[in-house]
Amino acid sequence: MFRAKKGKVVMSLLLASALLVTACGGKSGEAQDPKGNESADTNEISLLRPSWNNLRPASSELWMWQEYEKKSGIKVNWEELTDIGEKKNIILTRGDLPDAFYQVDWSNGELLKYGQQGLFLPLEDLIKEHAPNLQKYLEENEDVRKGVTSADGHIYATPYIDPYPEGNRTIRLWINKKWLDNLGMEVPRTTAELEEALMAFVTKDPNGNGVNDEQAGICQVVQLAGPSSR
Repeated sequence: MFRAKKGKVVMSLLLASALLVTACGGKSGEAQDPKGNESADTNEISLLRPSWNNLRPASSELWMWQEYEKKSGIKVNWEELTDIGEKKNIILTRGDLPDAFYQVDWSNGELLKYGQQGLFLPLEDLIKEHAPNLQKYLEENEDVRKGVTSADGHIYATPYIDPYPEGNRTIRLWINKKWLDNLGMEVPRTTAELEEALMAFVTKDPNGNGVNDEQAGICQVVQLAGPSSR
C-alpha cells in the first residue's frame, strides 16, 4: 500500500513481512495506489524507522532487507531518525510523508486519531486480499485481532508476532578482541578456532592480571523495540 499523493495517506507497519503484504498487490509486482488517485511510477516504497545505526548497520545494508527487496521486486528507500518518539507526531504535519512507518511506537489512541483523520489507511481489506497467512492467524487468534483493531473497527498497524524469538532475529556474535590481542590470536573463523580461543581465555590469563581467574560462559542478549511497538 502506498500513500495517496494528494491525500497524504500513510500507514503504520511493524512486521518486516508487511513490506511484501502491502507492496505486492499488482499481478506483475507493481505497487498500487490504495485510493486509486495515482499509480506509483516505480516499484519503490519509502519507510521511516528509528535509527539504531550506533548498534548495527543501516537498514539498507542488512541482508534481510536486501533479500526482501529481491523477493518482492520493491526497492526500499529508508529514512532513519533518532529520537523518533519525540518527532513522530511532528512528522505527520510535514508535506513529504513516508509511504509507511516501521517499528515506530504508536499508541492505540494515536492510531485511532490519525486513522480517522485519514493519515493512516485501514489495512483489514489489504490483509484479507494479500496476506493469507496473517489473515489466517488473526482469524485463529481472536485476542490478537482485538488487540490490533481500533475502536472504529479498523486495523491501522500490523501486529508483532514472534512465536520463536531466538530464531527470528539476526544473530551477531561478539568476542573480546582485546583478550585475543593480548594472547596473540586472530579472530576465530571456524568452530575449532573458536573453541581454541575460549580455552585460551580460561587458561592463559588474557586480561594479564597474573592469575587464571577468567571463567568460561555464554550469554544471549535480546533487544526488543518495545512491548507495543507499531
